[in-house]
Amino acid sequence: MEMDYWLFLEPYVYISILEEEALLYNTLDEAILHFYDKDIINLIKELNILDNLGVIPIKFTANDKISSFVDDLRNLFMGDVVPIKKMSTKPVQLMPHLRVDISNPNFNHFAKNILSSLTEITFFTNTSCTNDCRDCREYHKQFDACTKDSIITSPDSLNIKSFINSVSSCIDYLYKINIIISNPNDHFTFNYLNSMPNHIKEKCHIIVNYKNYIYLPDAFISNFGHNIEVLITDYNLVNMKIIMKNKNSFNWIVQDEKDLKYLTKNKFINMFDITLFYNKKNIKFFQNQASFSIKDIQSDPVNMRHIHQNASINSIFYGKLCVYLDGTVRLNTTEPIIGNILKEPLLSIVSRIINNTDNLWFLTRNKKEPCCNCIYKYLCPPISSSELILKDYIFCNIQP
Repeated sequence: MEMDYWLFLEPYVYISILEEEALLYNTLDEAILHFYDKDIINLIKELNILDNLGVIPIKFTANDKISSFVDDLRNLFMGDVVPIKKMSTKPVQLMPHLRVDISNPNFNHFAKNILSSLTEITFFTNTSCTNDCRDCREYHKQFDACTKDSIITSPDSLNIKSFINSVSSCIDYLYKINIIISNPNDHFTFNYLNSMPNHIKEKCHIIVNYKNYIYLPDAFISNFGHNIEVLITDYNLVNMKIIMKNKNSFNWIVQDEKDLKYLTKNKFINMFDITLFYNKKNIKFFQNQASFSIKDIQSDPVNMRHIHQNASINSIFYGKLCVYLDGTVRLNTTEPIIGNILKEPLLSIVSRIINNTDNLWFLTRNKKEPCCNCIYKYLCPPISSSELILKDYIFCNIQP
């Protein structure tokens, strides 16, 4: 016998809908339901309409497809039905909906100060380096690293002191200040960093290649401890006694199976950080290591906050800037210059970024093919630097 019910989903269930498919994702236990039936998709679309307040009336009988749909919801704790005769007044289910209009001029008032949008600034110090590292001019395009690339070999208008003074207006908001060291003899930088107030010093993250690291002053290495990240790009030069002695962070750059075998053989995989690097010759290796699947999504839970974040901003790039010796500012080293902190306030630069959302801070998967046609797009990790370099956004086996 057909009966009338109120149908509802739980507020922790994320809804993703395309023209011919719908997906429900339980953010508490990573369970996924996928639907291709038009009638079921239409029901989910109705549930997702804001004015329906997360509840709609339905009719169904035992053993029909809607009954089966309800059973699926119940079995995975995603939703349920209530007989209307037991609850004549329509209930309300408060479902999360993202309502941020970043094109609205009042969007800037989301914070007391627009500079609070900033989370991380990277500064490239003196570029005088005598080393000739493998892929020296490519590393910095995929992760923070020193380089002799022409992008930063400019007149030294800034030093560490003038840089800190130039960004002083936002230091309280920053989580991290990356200082890229490329000259182990730049004693002015080391002395100034050592003498900085603790509330600034604790935010400084020193990044240096191992080839320069071994020549850094001992007092500086000891003073910054875990706040020094050492990039290891040439395994043959590594002295493990130095690494085990110092309490710094060591990041091994991996390019091929040979590198992985070395780390595995020496049981370094769980001891140190590892970063994949695409060198234009290792595409198969890189894609094999960097790709992800539906199983990965289900094994690494994504909460509702992160899903809505993925729909509006790119959390890898958002809030981050790169500053160079001539004062120029970029969103990262592959992007055009967006300002100069020696010629205008940092506030003006950040305001332009926020008001023009066609930039890396707001580069979400719905803006790139084939991701824009994929029902999983906001459950996947944000677009990364490597994907931008490859111009390939299919680091997955979830084909739209």
